[in-house]
Amino acid sequence: MCPPVIYKYVNVQVEGINPSVLIGGETVALKATGIFNSVNKMATLKIGTAERLIDLEYVDSSTFTFVAPPLLWIKETRYKNDFISTEVQAESNSE
Repeated sequence: MCPPVIYKYVNVQVEGINPSVLIGGETVALKATGIFNSVNKMATLKIGTAERLIDLEYVDSSTFTFVAPPLLWIKETRYKNDFISTEVQAESNSE
C-alpha cells in the first residue's frame, strides 16, 4: 500500500511583475506574498486566451524570477514587435 500524498494549499497573492512588458528570453521578477521555496515552483502565464506553464526560481520570501518564453507561442493575442503587457497568475506546488 502506498503512503498518502500530502498536498499543501498556498494562498499566493501576485503583486506584480518587473518589467511589466515581456520580451522573449528576458529575466522577469515576480513579486508576491505567501510564497516559499519548494521543490515544484511553476506559474501559469496567461496572455489573452493563450496559456503556458513556466518554471520559477526562488529569490526570497517575496520574489520569484522566470525567463520569459519566446512569444511565438501566442497565436490569438495581438502584439507588436514582440512586446506584450501581461497578466501573471502564480501557482505553487509542494511535495
